[in-house]
Amino acid sequence: MSTVTPLVVVARWRVAEEQLDAVLALVAQLSMRSRAEPGCLGYDVMQGIDEPTTLVLVERYADRAALDAHLNSEHYQGLGCCGLSRLMANSHSNCPHDGQLAM
Repeated sequence: MSTVTPLVVVARWRVAEEQLDAVLALVAQLSMRSRAEPGCLGYDVMQGIDEPTTLVLVERYADRAALDAHLNSEHYQGLGCCGLSRLMANSHSNCPHDGQLAM
């Protein structure tokens, strides 16, 4: 009997202050749509209290197939890759996605 371990992606984003409102709006859309994915077990967005331009996202997926489906989804490709990446000052993620996110 094989056991599938859920995957967790932790992304830490530093956002330019002048882009913060735009990033928060896009993250709200992305998190709502991501939570509706069948393999998404959770998608939490946290904002620093002392450093409000620092965001931490904790995403949980049932398995690699669910993460791959998320990374290839229309909303991730549009909001995440194209929308958010243009606005980021500096980002770090443990997501193993073909170089699109900094490791």
